[in-house]
Amino acid sequence: MPAIKKTDAVKAFEFISEKNTIFRSADPAVFSVCTGGEVDEATYSAGEIIAHPGDEKNTSGIGIIASGSASVYSGDGKRRVLLRYLGTGELYGVASLFSSAPAPTCIVACAGCTVLMLTRDAVRGMLHSDAAFLDAYLEFMSDRVLFLNRKIACVTGGNAERRLAVHLLSLTDPGSTDATDITPDVNFTELSRQLDIGRASLYRAFDALEAANAVMRGDGHTIRVYPMKLAELAGCDY
Repeated sequence: MPAIKKTDAVKAFEFISEKNTIFRSADPAVFSVCTGGEVDEATYSAGEIIAHPGDEKNTSGIGIIASGSASVYSGDGKRRVLLRYLGTGELYGVASLFSSAPAPTCIVACAGCTVLMLTRDAVRGMLHSDAAFLDAYLEFMSDRVLFLNRKIACVTGGNAERRLAVHLLSLTDPGSTDATDITPDVNFTELSRQLDIGRASLYRAFDALEAANAVMRGDGHTIRVYPMKLAELAGCDY
C-alpha cells in the first residue's frame, strides 16, 4: 500500500504547471478552489501497482508523476504489453475523466515513485471553470488520438524493422525530436512476442535500425533512440 500525505495546493500547482503543458496556462486560483486547498501525494515502492483496470483509483481522476518513473501496460492480464513509460511531470487517467468504464491500462512503479493525485471532481471542476485549461486538455487529447491512429496504421502492417521502430517511438514522448535514452523492462524474447516477430528477426531489425543511425544500443538494456529518424524509417508522421 502506498504512503499518502497531504500537500498544499499552491505547492502542488507550482510543480505541476512547470512540468506539464496541460496545466501550464491553468489558473492557480481555480486549481486551489477545485482541489479544496490540498492534494494527495502517494509514494509507491518499485514494482508496486499504482493503478489497474479493476481499481477504482484508475477511474477516479488523474495522477501526475512527481518523482521517479512508472511503466504503462495494457490491462489484459493474460498478455500484458508494455505501452510506454511515464517520467516526472507526466500523467495518467486523462482519458477516463468523462467515462464510467475502467481505464484499459495498468500503471506500475519502475522505482520509488511519488504521484500527485487529483480527483475526478477537481479536474472536471477546473475544466468547467478555466477556459485556458479546457483548451489545453482538448489539445492534449487530440494529439493522443492522432498519435494512436498513426501507431495503429503503422503496427498493422510492415516488416520487423517497421514494427520495432513504431514500438520504440511509442516509448518516447509524443512529438519529441531529441535523442532519448530508454530502458525497456522486457527481454528480447518477450519483446519479439509482443511485436509478433521471431527473435532472430528482432535482432536483425535492431541491427538495421542501428545501421540507419535510428538507434544506438548501450550498456545493459539502455537504448538511445532518435525519434525523427525512427519516424522516417517507419513511414509515420511524428
